[in-house]
Amino acid sequence: MTTTMTSVNDWGGRMEGHFRFQITEELNGWECFITFSSPITKINQWMGDEIEHSTDNSVHILVNRRHTGVKKIGDTLDITVQLEYSGTKPTGTAVLKNLGVDTFTVPPLPNNDGTKYNYDEVLEKSILFYAAQRSGKLPADNPIPWRNDSALLDKGQNGEDLTGGWYDAGDNVKFGFPMSATVTILAWGLLEFKDAYFASEELGEMYDCIRWPLEWMLKCHTGKNELYVQVGDGGKDHAFWGRPEDMQMDRPAFKITESNPGSDVAAEYAAAMAVGSMVFKEKDPVFSAKLLTHAKQLYDFAKSYKGIYSTSVPEAAAYYRSVMYEDELSWGGAWLYMATNDSQYLDDAEKNYQTGAAWGQSWDDKNTGNMILLYNITKKDIYKQDLEQTFKNWMPGGTGGDALPYTPKGLAFRLQWGSLRYASNMAFMALLAAEVGMHPSEYRKWAKSQIGYALGDTGRSFVVGFGVNPPSRPHHRGSSCPMMPGPCSDLNKQADAPNPHTLFGALVGGPGQNDQYTDDRNNYINNEVACDYNAGFQSAVAGNKTKEEQQQKYAIIEYEQAQVHIVKHKLPIFINLPKRINLIPLKDSDLGIWDCIITNSQLVFTDCRNNRLIICFEDGSGVRYLPLSWTPNYITEVAINIVAVSSPLDKNIVEMSISKGYIIRKIRTSKECEGLSCYKNKLYAVIGNQIHEINQEGIVTRTIPLPSDNIYYITVDKDKLFYTDYTTLYCCNLDGKVIWLFENEENKYLKGITTDNEGSIYVACHYSNDVIWVSYDGEKHRKFFTKSDGLKYPTGIQYDKRENILLVSNFSDNMAFVFEVKYK
Repeated sequence: MTTTMTSVNDWGGRMEGHFRFQITEELNGWECFITFSSPITKINQWMGDEIEHSTDNSVHILVNRRHTGVKKIGDTLDITVQLEYSGTKPTGTAVLKNLGVDTFTVPPLPNNDGTKYNYDEVLEKSILFYAAQRSGKLPADNPIPWRNDSALLDKGQNGEDLTGGWYDAGDNVKFGFPMSATVTILAWGLLEFKDAYFASEELGEMYDCIRWPLEWMLKCHTGKNELYVQVGDGGKDHAFWGRPEDMQMDRPAFKITESNPGSDVAAEYAAAMAVGSMVFKEKDPVFSAKLLTHAKQLYDFAKSYKGIYSTSVPEAAAYYRSVMYEDELSWGGAWLYMATNDSQYLDDAEKNYQTGAAWGQSWDDKNTGNMILLYNITKKDIYKQDLEQTFKNWMPGGTGGDALPYTPKGLAFRLQWGSLRYASNMAFMALLAAEVGMHPSEYRKWAKSQIGYALGDTGRSFVVGFGVNPPSRPHHRGSSCPMMPGPCSDLNKQADAPNPHTLFGALVGGPGQNDQYTDDRNNYINNEVACDYNAGFQSAVAGNKTKEEQQQKYAIIEYEQAQVHIVKHKLPIFINLPKRINLIPLKDSDLGIWDCIITNSQLVFTDCRNNRLIICFEDGSGVRYLPLSWTPNYITEVAINIVAVSSPLDKNIVEMSISKGYIIRKIRTSKECEGLSCYKNKLYAVIGNQIHEINQEGIVTRTIPLPSDNIYYITVDKDKLFYTDYTTLYCCNLDGKVIWLFENEENKYLKGITTDNEGSIYVACHYSNDVIWVSYDGEKHRKFFTKSDGLKYPTGIQYDKRENILLVSNFSDNMAFVFEVKYK
């Protein structure tokens, strides 16, 4: 908005003028840039604070004062100035900037899954919400431009550094009990549905997300039996409406000790650290080990000194009062058992388990989660029965006094305060229960309905910055404040305008029992946000993404199978050919089987002619395919049901889940990629005339030279590298030094290569139409399967060391062969 100065009085060298703005959009803070036609010697005004002026005093920048920043449409903002000048009377213009409208946005992601809601976008934005809740010194890659360093003086009672962590909700207190519970749920979701984070390309962000509070929790554990559980006084904090960066009040820290125990919160910290150690075990072993050490100490503290933390720390009782600690002792014990396999922790978990149907799952109630964990570990009926009864109470049609009411539009309604939190938490629990075999179809359908309610099934979204008609006025201090340098106060809280900053991804509390909801910043019951609100919600979204993609990716094609006689050769092994599989192609389509592997008793083939993976069971049944947007050639098993695939036409290695049917991640390579092998959690890939060793972060850790550009197939085993060219089988160490060579003129165009448990090598010979066995030292060899047995240009070969099964695939006639191998 622009206006010119109206002069009302001029006394020669002194004058009074007015800059009047007719407000056409809600103001939630403003900045005014005033330019005079000539320098002035003095300016007085009462609407704003001058924050800058030019050296010649012709330009002045004002920002509103606390009481002048909020204006409604139709109001007039009158900035009256009294000036002193010399020479010609100045004229003036002013430009008003609305500090209540932030231009920062998060572009919507393409919905590659074709699901009703874009789960990739929900995951991205939910993780951004946690970034907006960060306290302390923010990293250089902070993704939230309106957030800066804050609470840098947070200290313990003896000066301990307690900076970091998350602000709890719409306020700026750091409550350790709900924060640690949030971390446990988020980390569990990452463990269970990691593929969803891979596929959405949010895995790195998710690791950063949960590491931030875990680092703070480690700081809080200042002694073996001493733990800080809160920073900030709730009363003083709630009396201040402003940015966390502007806080000036005292922020005391509160701890539990042997004389003032808190078994509940200590065990919850232990649970979060235990599951965190599992999450980071491979990514950061040092951090993982540190978490596990502290988890063990905190659990011992929780067991040895019993008590409820909100009794020992009454400052927490008005906000997060705990009612018991047994459920956390069971919870912490179960997670420590999962992390350590130490049966003592399982004994503790079962001893402290609370029998009967659970109220729900929340920061204070871990019973539903305990049922799932303990049933998954022990398969005991008691846990299954309690879990089934819990969901009978929660699902529509429940009877008795414990059955939940439902809103007219379908939300399971546990409590008015944060109703979506409880439904989302239980949606996540339902998905986990389905994963351990509990009524999977029914539970998943129900979980999807509850998350659908939050995302927009009723006609509006309850997630800030996502979907149709989302909340724009959440009860949240930082996002309600204008852009800097505008001041922030209760007037900003009371303003009608949307929050200046979009708090992307935050789940608001939710509707009342009759679906009523008002997007009102002053309503902290239905419209506040909180870290624990998003935890079960985000994890359930990851679970929904996993299952929906799995259902969409599979398609069935016909298959054929046949029995043939036992083939026996004079080798140090017996070969049995129980299955000859004909992968009948779709109509008007021939297959081009380039490579193959065995994983989890399933055969997987790359079909380079039709751009897909073909999957079936070892007996040839259940054939299905996964269509791809690129041409697959080489394949290797990375983990059970996880494969890596490459193509000479592409500069990517793609990791995929064949059980869930989607891409986990892509590793960009410097040149076209050919043969692949996985060994000790590292990929080995033929890139040009080198083999690249690639770690789990996608970083090349070693390059191994190759003798020619004609090497395409490789395998790595027992710290040895094997590869083939047209006529030669090479055995090298992992630095590329050749140990031995095998050549035989009868074997033409050596392709696929694999090794068995004894170190013997099997090679598919493409042009001579045979498979040869070579001893571990290269001294002996034998042809044991030939064209007369059905081989026709074989390319793929894979030995499954778990089941002693050898798979061979033809390129041209859609045939594959499964051998059973027995050692003499």
